[in-house]
Amino acid sequence: WPHSTGMLKRLVGRHLRWYVDRGAVRVDGTLRQALTATGSDEIIERYISTGATYWAMQAFGGLWSLRDDDPFWSAPEEPLPAEQGDYVKVFPQPGWVVTATGGEIQRFNAGSVKPGYGMKYNKLVYSTAFPFNVGLGHGQISPDSCLCLISNGVFGTRTKNLTSAVGEPGWLRMRYEISINRDVHLVETVIVPYQRRHLRAHRVRLDKNTQAAVQAIEGAAPLGYDPGAQPFSQVDALEAWAGVDQRVSWIRGLQGYDGAGLWRADPCGNSMHAACMLPELWIEEVEPEHELICIVGFDAVDSGQEADWLPDGTLRVVWENGERVEVPPLA
Repeated sequence: WPHSTGMLKRLVGRHLRWYVDRGAVRVDGTLRQALTATGSDEIIERYISTGATYWAMQAFGGLWSLRDDDPFWSAPEEPLPAEQGDYVKVFPQPGWVVTATGGEIQRFNAGSVKPGYGMKYNKLVYSTAFPFNVGLGHGQISPDSCLCLISNGVFGTRTKNLTSAVGEPGWLRMRYEISINRDVHLVETVIVPYQRRHLRAHRVRLDKNTQAAVQAIEGAAPLGYDPGAQPFSQVDALEAWAGVDQRVSWIRGLQGYDGAGLWRADPCGNSMHAACMLPELWIEEVEPEHELICIVGFDAVDSGQEADWLPDGTLRVVWENGERVEVPPLA
């Protein structure tokens, strides 16, 4: 452990307080199977005991093993790295880019996919401010933070990674399959983070044997909220916003989309909150080869950028401050 005792205390304490403050402990003192009092039970891992509730004992067990005079008990808490300043960290293995902006963390995910575990592992991005949807809505998976293809009413998202790469100064590129009704569609996705926004670009190639029309939905981060909250929303031709309690999630189509809207379901299956609104873009009919570019934001700041595919498959992005990122083709 290369960090100070004070930082360890902050890490442990902030985790435990976050869950306790949100009702993870029942009135009788036992731990819920859900993460919070209002979150979906679908967060449960069903492969062990009654949902692995007491994995939380790992944290308490570590604390109980400390001596009464251990420096942990007397050291003042010290700020975590994300509380000390903004950063971008690139992890070639497991294929993540982790960013911190204003104390909030986003984990962009190119390499981690685990079919059979629902929507827990295959999102394109996870955010501390916008907990992901884990359960089903209207019997279908939620399109938050991912691209969903739809065939005969069945939703499908990233099923199997074929290859992926991440690189400096912070970009992700992945090629993967989306399997629906025995058809296997091929998608290549590029993500370029920028502060509390990121650009997504997709190249979709439908299964040549597909007989049915294919639609698509792409979601921003889900705006979760609990009873008593007063969320607001706005939908324009190619842009959708949702906000509550100084948190804002939005998505804007730049190329290849037909419209925007708000995806809602009851229950929405959010991992932390009772309800949510999800800004989305949609495509009425996906072409056999279809290119998409959109910008996704977690703030109320407008954005200006340029993005285009170069002849060799490189994606070039130029942000409003002139910063340029070129994402090379996958090997």
